[in-house]
Amino acid sequence: MRYLLALCICALACAAEPPAMTNVVAHNDIIYLAPAREGWEGLPLGNGNLGAQVWQPEGGIQFQLNSAWGGVYDRALGRLRVRTAPAPPLAGMTAYKQRLSLHDATLFTAITTDRGTLTAAAFIPATDDALAVRLAGMQAGEEVIIEMEAWRPTMTAAAAGGVLLLADSAKYSGQPDYRYALAVSADGATAEAGQNLLTLRAPANSTIWAALAETRDPAADVVAAAKAKLAALRARGWAATRRAHADWWARFWSQSFISLSSDDGVADYLANAWYLHIYAMGAGSRGPVPPKFNGGLWLDDYDTREWGSAYWHWNTQETYWPLYAANHLELLAPYYRMYWEMLPTVEQRTKEYFGANGASYDETISFTGHAGRGEKVMGVHPRLAVPKHPGHTNLIFSSSAEIAMQFWWYYRYTGDETFLRERAYPLMKSVAAFYVDYLEKDEKGRYGMWPSNAHETFWKVQNPTPDLAGIRYLFPALLAASARLERDA
Repeated sequence: MRYLLALCICALACAAEPPAMTNVVAHNDIIYLAPAREGWEGLPLGNGNLGAQVWQPEGGIQFQLNSAWGGVYDRALGRLRVRTAPAPPLAGMTAYKQRLSLHDATLFTAITTDRGTLTAAAFIPATDDALAVRLAGMQAGEEVIIEMEAWRPTMTAAAAGGVLLLADSAKYSGQPDYRYALAVSADGATAEAGQNLLTLRAPANSTIWAALAETRDPAADVVAAAKAKLAALRARGWAATRRAHADWWARFWSQSFISLSSDDGVADYLANAWYLHIYAMGAGSRGPVPPKFNGGLWLDDYDTREWGSAYWHWNTQETYWPLYAANHLELLAPYYRMYWEMLPTVEQRTKEYFGANGASYDETISFTGHAGRGEKVMGVHPRLAVPKHPGHTNLIFSSSAEIAMQFWWYYRYTGDETFLRERAYPLMKSVAAFYVDYLEKDEKGRYGMWPSNAHETFWKVQNPTPDLAGIRYLFPALLAASARLERDA
């Protein structure tokens, strides 16, 4: 069997993209030849903090907006439906094509009917928390209707001066309230507010803008901020916003690319998967916290998110592994920030719960570092408390070593000694300190882990493979870091 492989890693300093880079990436675009009728069939747009899941039920093009903060506060932001009148977009459809263009993170839709071909281009600007949609091909006398739902009782909605406003807040124990506002408008639009539904009516072939402002600052005027963002976007205009957006994504794809091909198509499929994953991380991992593994920025069923707002590290870490070799370490910033900032809380909880030094990160943990291991008991471990009732995740200890490993990887890939000194080494040392306290030496002088889970599969076992692998990786790495920094030697 013949395989062809080309791999190029290119630094940000490259003067231009590799030859035909646009075509290399575009080869992996997602193309629909029929509308995605259900939300779970939809296609994702995003800028790393704001995301939109996009699908097309009979009534129009549906956008559900979600944010990184919304993921941990259990909130979707809002829903926009864009339709045409008097006839909806799909009425009398004879042909359909929708393309998610990975190279410039834009969704292009073309719907052919007996009235002509309606086109829609939609994107979330790479550096602005907003949604931009432009329609073309509409006939004289038709109009664009934009509807925004207010489905939660806590939502406040208003319509005035051709602008729709939707605002809400969410609470999280021990944290500032998360507050946000969406401001939506279109060319020449009129706005009206009904019960639980806001509506804009705009002339044919309009450009639609939706701007997000969000804050955890109780003094901030989030509604005023959303209005100001909307005004700035409209003043800048479609062409300038598109140009800045396309330039950002061109630089993004210039950092690395792969080209794979095989006679049986398997290599091509693997390349598809690689490009889609890198796109998803570029579109989903540039916010204040990592994207949730269970839906990311692309929920489609209002606020519903299976498995809730906590992070499962086993699932979260796997989304980041490919980014090291792909030269996209900037996308790991939310991961490092979250697990570093929760370290003091984890250390405190480790001392209070187990009576041990160091840090034991729960496999299932909130963005604040809190989690619930359940009732504890003494007498199972020779010296420390452990959960009385083992469950799927409350006796998993290897997650801590896996977190430490990724901090060490960042240093190995970048050579950033400031990161090693101020982030990686302190975290690695704290994780190792817990292992030192938890390991118990037997009568033959061998150290063992008991009790511990082998991830979710085997509960309350001795020396599970994930712990042994973690310890054997972590301790030599910690010694190497210590020697490099000339600390604790």
